[in-house]
Amino acid sequence: MVVAFVALGIAQSTIAWGPDGHSIIALIADRYLQPRTRAAIKELLGDDSLADASNWADRLRDNPAYDWSKPLHYINVPRDASTVNLPRDCKDDACVVAAITTYAAVLRNRKAPREQRIEALKFLVHFVGDVHQPLHVSYADDRGGNQVRVSWFDETDWNFHAVWDSALIQRDMKGDRELMARRLAAGISSTDLRQWRSTMNPSVWANESLKITQKLYANLPADKQLGQAYYDANIATVEQRLSAAGVRLSMVLNDILGDGRHARDVQSSTAESDQPATQPAAPNSAPATTQPTAP
Repeated sequence: MVVAFVALGIAQSTIAWGPDGHSIIALIADRYLQPRTRAAIKELLGDDSLADASNWADRLRDNPAYDWSKPLHYINVPRDASTVNLPRDCKDDACVVAAITTYAAVLRNRKAPREQRIEALKFLVHFVGDVHQPLHVSYADDRGGNQVRVSWFDETDWNFHAVWDSALIQRDMKGDRELMARRLAAGISSTDLRQWRSTMNPSVWANESLKITQKLYANLPADKQLGQAYYDANIATVEQRLSAAGVRLSMVLNDILGDGRHARDVQSSTAESDQPATQPAAPNSAPATTQPTAP
């Protein structure tokens, strides 16, 4: 069982938040959906829930036809970067920030083919989660921490990225995704909602993650031994990022599929960032960069 669990950790090392994290984000988002939004999602997904759809984009990684989508899960920045710079860091719109813009536009287009809108919804649900995982706004030279070997409690065959994708969440979750989602949602304050709903610009969300990533590397123990002290010091950050992603996902979906409440007074992304997202590549077409260099 120990061997299997370690193997699971390694297998999840390239998946943002792991299936648990993405499901928890979707379950939190579901609590804030407007009736009109919920009906539109039902029309597109049928009997699948938002949580069911949230891991679809990761399951595509084994499908060669979707190899072009791999770079869309993350964005790499230089080690000395203080902010995300899309012209520098998101060539050909092959990054998570541009992907959110891409698929929000497709989902909003009621004239787009139904299958394209279904895929756009599934990609959007996933990528809003991805951009909130700190190590998905990280560095190419170690593949977002995938090449940083660490120990997790008594298990030695882990990497830094996998700990943030899955290990921290699994320890916090105690085997019950829905219970954890309810607990996190119950802890969201009105102040949290105002803060997280203050921007719909994914570049801003990415810069939040980058600041956390910089602290994580700065505070990584020299011996790479991560245990209870590391869990205690970081689990609040994990919970905050999952909660923020859930609230913002609901905001984006309500804006596109509902009546736009919680989004009407938000400034445009151009006003919020020195490096706004450029026009994205058309969905279902392979970006120019097809070989990922990070998670």
